[in-house]
Amino acid sequence: MEYGINDDIPIFAGGLGILAGDTLKSACDLGIPMIGVTNLYKHGYCKQSLESGWQKEEYPAIDLKRIGESYIVKELPNIIRIGIEGRQVAVGGVLFEFRNEEERSPHRGHAVHLLALTTDLPENPTEDRRITNYLYAGDFEKRSERRMRLLQEIVLGVGGVRMLQAMGTSPQVYHLNEGHGAFVPIELLRQGLTLEDVRDRTVFTTHTPVSAGHDSFDYHLIDSVLGPHIPSNLRWTLPSIGGQNEFNTTRVALNTSRYANGVSRRHAEVTRRMFPYRRIDSITNGVHARTWTSPHLQLLFDKHLDGWRDNPERLLEAERIPTGELLEAHASAQKQLFAYIKERTNVGFDLDLITVGFARRAAEYKRGDLLFHNIDRLLDIGGGRIQLVYAGKAHPWDDRGKRIINRIHSIAQHVRDQRNERIKLVYLENYSMEIGKLLTGGCDVWLNSPVRGLEASGTSGMKAAHNGVPQLSTLDGWWCEGRHQGGWSFGAEPNERDPVLTETDEDARALYETLERDVLPTYANEESFAAIMRGAIRNAAFFNTHRMLREYAEKAYRL
Repeated sequence: MEYGINDDIPIFAGGLGILAGDTLKSACDLGIPMIGVTNLYKHGYCKQSLESGWQKEEYPAIDLKRIGESYIVKELPNIIRIGIEGRQVAVGGVLFEFRNEEERSPHRGHAVHLLALTTDLPENPTEDRRITNYLYAGDFEKRSERRMRLLQEIVLGVGGVRMLQAMGTSPQVYHLNEGHGAFVPIELLRQGLTLEDVRDRTVFTTHTPVSAGHDSFDYHLIDSVLGPHIPSNLRWTLPSIGGQNEFNTTRVALNTSRYANGVSRRHAEVTRRMFPYRRIDSITNGVHARTWTSPHLQLLFDKHLDGWRDNPERLLEAERIPTGELLEAHASAQKQLFAYIKERTNVGFDLDLITVGFARRAAEYKRGDLLFHNIDRLLDIGGGRIQLVYAGKAHPWDDRGKRIINRIHSIAQHVRDQRNERIKLVYLENYSMEIGKLLTGGCDVWLNSPVRGLEASGTSGMKAAHNGVPQLSTLDGWWCEGRHQGGWSFGAEPNERDPVLTETDEDARALYETLERDVLPTYANEESFAAIMRGAIRNAAFFNTHRMLREYAEKAYRL
């Protein structure tokens, strides 16, 4: 449903979209033939501003003419049509081309494409042109929430299959990411493929352990939208693959795919409990190494770890990087971040203080405000020693997420005014890929504090690791695998009998203790901190999309 290539194409909301974009970039680097398919949302995702700490949203239209020169944009001549509610909705497409330009790459010149579908065409009535107006429009247009989400997923799945066919493309494998793509196998079945044939060509990745992330639609809604266009034999098949009571898109994807996986070992365990009838493998997420490594660290890696761009496994040799050069490169990235903070907030950060960063979608389970559970305790530990930078958008209809942002914004003034032991705290507006790069490159410690059992992977800490920035996190998602080097853990171990642990008081106490006992003393000793930075870089050797995509090619795609 979303792709994050860069900020010029704002058709992504968060980590899922960035992961999709990073996957395409690694496919380009590795010479893997791949086409991404999504919707071209006319207004994309929201642009965030903060007014007295409260999030406000704007939705400026995307101007394709202003897209950067790093890729080619082609408006496709093909128009396909989808039967919706008894009428034919026209769907067009735009093709983005990305080409491997790395001089030393064995796959230089290899191109991958992103196909973005749109219903914003002159031949469609206004109502149908709006289908691809907003990312996750089912939540944006509350009055017709489920219907609009369903229409978008039909355009993505049915429209994606038909547009690829109109382009003369016949994929060996359809890779569905989340249940949003469930109408791909439905369309293949409608075209006459057997269920066995569809399964042979389809693989599925689920990205969320949260039940709300698995879309379900009432069969009356399915029938009113698609009824006239579903053959009678397929109509009888739908409950057997989608569920008897509701059409669950995740169940459809699981029942029509030959391979299914979660996005970390821990997430796969949680998913198996949710869907015990299906074998669920695990392929842990990664990030695109070259995209998320700051220019300062890139130069350092080029000097000491030649070849890391094409082979991030070279980052395992981080011990070869001298302490002085590592700290100097990090300081350069930090100065760049601090200059941005000063420009945007007029708050001056100090190079001698430890900078803790937290930036991700402002969802309640991610607990962005856990660090402030006991403000007096935080001031006792960090007054005059810690400075904090936060960023992240709440979903436009997520009032709880917005309240967390507002609370952090209010706390910022409170901690500045307390005694003489000030803690600088800023919240950066309109979190973007560029802001994410500055933060993961320039912070000293990356904080992650989700409720255990609810974080599928959590790729922001991987981006930090590529910059030698250690993570401080509860044990969930990828950190269950990466915690042995390059950071610190706090809170209880995952509990198989009680997979979702919401021990806020205990977690906050553990967070403060870890900060005081482990993090601050390590930071105070340059050699000790450089050692843990090297551990983070070694983590990056595994948690990258080159390794991840090779696993998909071998285990899922059978390339």
